[in-house]
Amino acid sequence: MSLAPKIERTIRSLRDRVLDGLLSSRALRKAAYRRLSVNDNLVYRRFDDHDLVVDPGDLVGKTVLETGDFERRRTNMICRRAACLSDGRTVLEIGANIGTQTLYFIRSGLFDSVISLEPDPRNLELLRLNLRINGLGDRVAVVPAAAGAVAGQLTLRRDAGNSGGATLRAERLPHAVESEVTVPVVTIDGLVEQGDLDPAAIGLIWMDAEGFEDEILSACTQLLSRRTPMAFEFTPGFYDDATRLRILRTVYANYGHVSIIEDQGFEPLAEADAMVLMRRVDLFCC
Repeated sequence: MSLAPKIERTIRSLRDRVLDGLLSSRALRKAAYRRLSVNDNLVYRRFDDHDLVVDPGDLVGKTVLETGDFERRRTNMICRRAACLSDGRTVLEIGANIGTQTLYFIRSGLFDSVISLEPDPRNLELLRLNLRINGLGDRVAVVPAAAGAVAGQLTLRRDAGNSGGATLRAERLPHAVESEVTVPVVTIDGLVEQGDLDPAAIGLIWMDAEGFEDEILSACTQLLSRRTPMAFEFTPGFYDDATRLRILRTVYANYGHVSIIEDQGFEPLAEADAMVLMRRVDLFCC
């Protein structure tokens, strides 16, 4: 028996341990990832229960590479809460980005499948790749579109260095627009009417829409009427006063309990307090 394969494996193992040691310093990791991002390289990273391909120059990729995950603890906490409140075992993910949360939903063991909407072609490429390398193509249905109030097409405005910052809003932008791309738009009610989405199967609505929440909620009536558990980012700075209040009124008209998602748990939010809330928070509704 040739010893060459064993020697090669040993050398690779030693090399990997040396590199792991070198990159254990946060400063060195940052420098390495910055260098990779300059050359438009992607990084493949293996974790305990999943693999990811990320862009080290992007906010999501940087966070994953430097900390090991992208808000996974909070995502798991939300999954546990939602799973206790609904028999649905499918997540409706509005704004999937490159699939970090998509993988966390499945790996939580609490949900069987995900319907993931993602409009940005750059994110879609990595999302599909990450699903493929994790063998989840049959458990995640990717809808290459944004959600909105009316089906059609809209302009997606991208944020340089933050793939999760792309928005369909045309004003009150929190960042300089790096580029624009026209993307298809669907409505959640439309997906239901077409038979692509069964309201009874959805156990969690996860919405990360960068200020387009009002439009999405206006055409999500069949899920809201069922009081499907929902988690979303509420950023008052994105909206004018009328839009901000309309979002909150829609939420409180359909849900009996609304909480601010904190690192340590869920803090109940009374409607009167929500109406004067002016800081960015993540909300959980049930």
